[in-house]
Amino acid sequence: MKSIEGLVLNIHLKNDHDAIIKILTNDNIMYFLAKGIQKLESKNRNNIFVGSIVEIEYFSNYGKENYFLLKSSQIKYFVDFSLNNIYMNEIYYIFQFVNQPSNKFLFAYTEFAKNFQDSIQKLEFILTYLLNLCLSINGKQLNYAYCAICQSNQKLYCFNFYEGGMLCQEHKMSYKPTPISLLKSFYYLGTNFEQYYLNTNSINNNFLYRSLKSFLNDY
Repeated sequence: MKSIEGLVLNIHLKNDHDAIIKILTNDNIMYFLAKGIQKLESKNRNNIFVGSIVEIEYFSNYGKENYFLLKSSQIKYFVDFSLNNIYMNEIYYIFQFVNQPSNKFLFAYTEFAKNFQDSIQKLEFILTYLLNLCLSINGKQLNYAYCAICQSNQKLYCFNFYEGGMLCQEHKMSYKPTPISLLKSFYYLGTNFEQYYLNTNSINNNFLYRSLKSFLNDY
């Protein structure tokens, strides 16, 4: 028997009683068969929620990649997205792109979950930041601080997802200029969350979120 801590990304119902639990850990993505978790008398039923960071105990069949959940020992951080169905749907949407281990994603989400009550007013920005982290997980890292063509950080002119990110005046091609405030938002999105939140307004954040969704959905 082993124990591990991780972020619950998905709970897929296998039948009327059982489910497959997808968990992001520090160095892996693991799937656990949770027998009887849908039964009313199950002790695990109220201890595992999508979006929460939990500690679980499990065992595996020797020589096989089958993991069986024994129990959820502790909910370390519980994020109640049921307060807003829109946010719940969006975090479920984001989690589908977490298909590879990512310490950066896990760390960012954990910091957010630790201070959930203080982060409620920042949720729209947090979702954009987390969705952006999914780009590198899916092999779509963009250039936010320098030109994607020549790597210069001078005279940045526009941002284009399909050309690799920032473009300078020399390599702008036929694209129109991106407003300065939006260029700054892209830049700070590539630094850290606090800088992004402090330097981005709601209009730009909404634009970035929609653009990131469109870019991820295109591939």
